Amino acid sequence: MGGVRRAGRVDLTQADTVKRLRQIGASVTVTSQLGDGFPDLVVGFRGRTFLVEMKTGNEPLTEAEKRWHAKWAGHVVIARSAEEAQIAVIKGAA
Repeated sequence: MGGVRRAGRVDLTQADTVKRLRQIGASVTVTSQLGDGFPDLVVGFRGRTFLVEMKTGNEPLTEAEKRWHAKWAGHVVIARSAEEAQIAVIKGAA
């Protein structure tokens, strides 16, 4: 099975996060299925774009996520709850 890429798993808080972000008028595309360390959500709000990595509790970044984040020249929000993601997007767009 070498070389087979597995898509990222969906975080338990993702559905609630998508709902809450859309309630404030954000556009949300779920990208967790891309895997390879790419963040779980792409969010557009007030003319800004946010990449959001969802984690539960003390869950660490995976090795693939660490590699992806290390190569990315932009900002990525790491949120551990729907509320945390919502606050980060609102503050980031202010």
